[in-house]
Amino acid sequence: MGKFFMSLNHTRIMHFLTTVKYMNMNQAAKELYISQPALSLSISRLEEELGVILFYCEKNKLILSREARVLLPRFQHLQVDYE
Repeated sequence: MGKFFMSLNHTRIMHFLTTVKYMNMNQAAKELYISQPALSLSISRLEEELGVILFYCEKNKLILSREARVLLPRFQHLQVDYE
């Protein structure tokens, strides 16, 4: 993986991956033992770091952005390497 991905905050990547797992901020926050606003803030900060939108909300449903779909396997690979 490139140096850019290695410099990203691991916690934020985990927050992203858990949100993708459930495609629901409330459920992801419960699994992570954090509040939903804290999870939203973490995702927002990851989006700022990356310079992309990761999720869209449509009719109260989360939808992965095209960029997030590209990043997802890379983040999953980073998680495997981290473990």
